[in-house]
Amino acid sequence: WNFVYANGAARTDDSLTTDYSLREDVFAAHSAIHYAKGGFKALIGTRFERTSANTDTGQVVSGVNKPQHRAHAYGKWLPNAQASYDVSARLKLRAVYTRTLGRPDFADFAPGTTTTFDANGVTLVRGSNPDLEPRLSTNYDASLEYYLDSGLISLALFRKELTGETFS
Repeated sequence: WNFVYANGAARTDDSLTTDYSLREDVFAAHSAIHYAKGGFKALIGTRFERTSANTDTGQVVSGVNKPQHRAHAYGKWLPNAQASYDVSARLKLRAVYTRTLGRPDFADFAPGTTTTFDANGVTLVRGSNPDLEPRLSTNYDASLEYYLDSGLISLALFRKELTGETFS
């Protein structure tokens, strides 16, 4: 703490666009079916997530600060299928398909915006995007596993496809 007090810096910025209050609510429901017979096992399911975000922040238009309320919501289905087969007591095959999501960082959608105009009168908007959707990942896994007396040998393949990626 002594180092922070001696070398740190503090500043205050009262602009409405640098602060925000955020309420994010997520509702989720899941269902799955499991099946097993002999050396075959399968699980098939899905998850539904509904996310809503309400933000109070600010907007600066041509130098004038204005309060701004933003509301955004989305719902996504996230399927999941897994299967395995015991070829023998020591050899197992597995395959998995999943879909997952990653929500945007708060800093990318919650703080406010500043709107100005360039020399040609073109509108320039700087700040966050309150309508960002989550990035989605579709995942494929397959493996061949051989179980030893004290360990295992595994050969696996994995593929991930990302959509809706956001960046600053």
